[in-house]
Amino acid sequence: MRLLFLVEHFRWQGTGLEHSAVRLCRGLAARGHAVHVAADTGETGDGITVHLGLNRISETQAAVRPDLTIDWGFIHPADIHRMGAGTHAGYLDYYLDAFSGSARWWRRLERWAPRHQRVIRRQRQLLARPSARFMANSHLTANLAIEGGAAADRVTVCHQHVSLEEFNPAKAEVSRTVLRAEWGLADEDVAFLFVAHNLRLKNLELLRQVFGKLNLPNAKLVVVGKRRPRWTAPWLIFAGEARDMAAVYGAGDALLHPTYFDSCANVVLEAMACARPVLVSDTAGINELLPGEQVLAVRGEQSAIESAWIEVVRVLATDAAHRKGKGESGLRLAEGRDYQCFLDWFEAYLKSIAVGRQS
Repeated sequence: MRLLFLVEHFRWQGTGLEHSAVRLCRGLAARGHAVHVAADTGETGDGITVHLGLNRISETQAAVRPDLTIDWGFIHPADIHRMGAGTHAGYLDYYLDAFSGSARWWRRLERWAPRHQRVIRRQRQLLARPSARFMANSHLTANLAIEGGAAADRVTVCHQHVSLEEFNPAKAEVSRTVLRAEWGLADEDVAFLFVAHNLRLKNLELLRQVFGKLNLPNAKLVVVGKRRPRWTAPWLIFAGEARDMAAVYGAGDALLHPTYFDSCANVVLEAMACARPVLVSDTAGINELLPGEQVLAVRGEQSAIESAWIEVVRVLATDAAHRKGKGESGLRLAEGRDYQCFLDWFEAYLKSIAVGRQS
């Protein structure tokens, strides 16, 4: 098929959403499809033709004449919209819970700012298009699409997949000793990873309360991302940004992801593919695939939330056999979601839509 993808920035080292677009396009091109990409930044290569300038999408469509146009988000009317980040209205609603007091009041008021309302209106227009289809990466995201105006029968759920070539236990373990030494960890320390750029949305504050009350000298919290926390603690380690995430998972002993919102958190599945146990919030998207004991609430009565997280973190910190068992069960789940399986699914999905258009 001749395919046209609409991606703001077509970069391998970009955001998770951009990275996934590049990986998918490379995979489809390798399978013989004619893959074109309209983007503001990007380079032609790997059998993919990049057309620069999203302000010229109609012109590009006329030149390419694709069988299907796939919009990586809500950029322009298309046959398929990949909802990797949910809807803007839904995101603002969930993010509101990261604030309290006057900050929450201002955040609620800010929703009505023209810049937010323009995005919300635009997305609702695209969601309401009767010819469009929407690919959601979790039921959480699918529900946001339907709430935003999409017909339920035009929304398809396919949870995230992971490259087992890029993330696996063997690759993760290679740099474990070196990286742990860089972080200042002792052999007996249990390193809990928190991987995020937006510390407020991903709920670092909850972990600040949890580790402050845990009272386990060997339990360390390693923050990986762009932003350094504005506070310090004996158990806190700021690792900064990392280019080799498999090595990061290998140096850690567990991943904590108490996010207020994620459409379907990539970091969780990547950590599982590296045989690391995970603990996530009930609004992480990926939680829909995990057993209940690894999914905890982040909304409600604060003392109850903290107590629940402290209890599970304490067991992970003190029981090595338990950590190993949870890591192995997570690895089995991740192995069933290899990226090649997603390519098979997506290719069949495209063909079914193309056939439906012709009938």
